[in-house]
Amino acid sequence: MSEITIGTTVAGIELRTDGQANPVAPTWLGEVLLLGEYWRTTGLLERLQTQVRVNRGRMGQYEVCDFVLLLLAYAVSGVETLQNFFEQLTSVQSVVMSVWQRQQCPVASTLSRFLGDIEPTALEHLRTLFESDLLEHGFNRTQNGGLVDRAGNHFWIFDVDGTPMRSTATIFGQRSVLS
Repeated sequence: MSEITIGTTVAGIELRTDGQANPVAPTWLGEVLLLGEYWRTTGLLERLQTQVRVNRGRMGQYEVCDFVLLLLAYAVSGVETLQNFFEQLTSVQSVVMSVWQRQQCPVASTLSRFLGDIEPTALEHLRTLFESDLLEHGFNRTQNGGLVDRAGNHFWIFDVDGTPMRSTATIFGQRSVLS
């Protein structure tokens, strides 16, 4: 590729560019690495690897933790579709997988087949894992958001079915309208 020099006389700075790609890391990468490190240092990763099993015929070189890491990264990324997420992941997939000392990153079709094969017992083990971590480490009421009403009462909104809450939510058993 040919090299192009731009603005050689501007304040004594010479800029050069070439046709080689230099991808920028996605904005969500740092948060994914922090989350992965949290899982590793608190023992969540080890518990995931020993307690959650998915019976699949052709799992190949992947483990359950590979798919969980991808799903955590996707959730943190805020990217609208898995297709867009995997496009952004391409340049940093080895970095993301290395946070859990994993060598290979599953592709989108492998993730899709994995999700189709998950049995309810594996999901229950994963839920139990999350619940045990919450009970073990808890959360700080002043640092974890929630909803504060005009009287200063603090509420947390839990979405049971995993769908986005746009207009209404159940707050500790009472249906409320959010604006």
